[in-house]
Amino acid sequence: MSEPFSRALRAACLAAALLGAGAAPLHAQGAAPQAAKPGAARPQPGTKPIVLVVGDRFATALADGLEADPSIAVSRTTGDGFGLTKPSFADSLPTIRERLARADKPSLAAVMVGADDRDPLSDASGRFAPGTPGWTRIYGDRVDQVSKQFRDAGVPLVWVGLPAVRSADLSADIVRQNGIIRDRAARDGAAYVDSFDGFTDAAGRYSPVGPDADGATAKLRRADGLGFTRAGARKLASFLAPEVARLGRGAAAAGATDLANLTIDRARGFDAALDVDVGAQIRREAAQGAGRPVALAALPQGPAAGPVLPLTAPPVAPDGQLASLALPAGPPVAADPGAPRIGRADDFSWPKP
Repeated sequence: MSEPFSRALRAACLAAALLGAGAAPLHAQGAAPQAAKPGAARPQPGTKPIVLVVGDRFATALADGLEADPSIAVSRTTGDGFGLTKPSFADSLPTIRERLARADKPSLAAVMVGADDRDPLSDASGRFAPGTPGWTRIYGDRVDQVSKQFRDAGVPLVWVGLPAVRSADLSADIVRQNGIIRDRAARDGAAYVDSFDGFTDAAGRYSPVGPDADGATAKLRRADGLGFTRAGARKLASFLAPEVARLGRGAAAAGATDLANLTIDRARGFDAALDVDVGAQIRREAAQGAGRPVALAALPQGPAAGPVLPLTAPPVAPDGQLASLALPAGPPVAADPGAPRIGRADDFSWPKP
């Protein structure tokens, strides 16, 4: 066997032994990948925040409009069968919980529902027609049940109010539903965004045409008086723009330097001579810039007032003696320049010699 071949064979055997030794402990330990715990997933740096949209046909249009925003990723749990008065309402709550428990946890959720919420509601106290006090109470309780799913999962929630529609009777019902949702959302700690007036004319009537998200006049609603065109869906999504922008600001703030704990090393022989704590100064100014009050005890304390200088007291010299303002009589000593000499600058005789 040649020497080069022997060296190659020994190297191959050594590599196989090393690989085997590295792989054996993993199998011996029996380590299996663990499933991610619900709510524990964190988006990797550079990934887009996820906005979850839940609801009926209006929510579907809202999700379509949000997908035009390249800064976010849109997830949806929408369909015409979703509604707070539907018989399937109880089944929709586990569906929401399952979506929130996934590893791709949303950073923001938006719920928009009510297009077909005109069914009677009942509980142990009886059956109630739409618009009655009993119906209003049960409908509000169901808003609370939906909000609780997101609150328990720690996901910020925005309820999006329903827009105006062509039917005057249906628009009146929508105004009533928006009022219930707005009041319950405030009680539940969720945000509420109104979209009703965004699809009306100057007189407050439903209008299928109006300014789009860019301010240009466009057709916003479909012929049925309920659906949205592409421009209308984008305008509907624009009502969530402040909440979506807050996601970006929150991510930037999370990666920013913590000024409250910032410490700057003192410059040798300079800050010490002035007795200036630069780190404390930066923290004070950061607190002032953030709108937080700064305790007076934390600020440098100076004298309340300077020395008292009476206006009528006699002037005193630095040695404590009274200073006299009287000028000595007579001309100053050696003030006489004497007679001018010929050719000197002060010789004004004429004619010149």
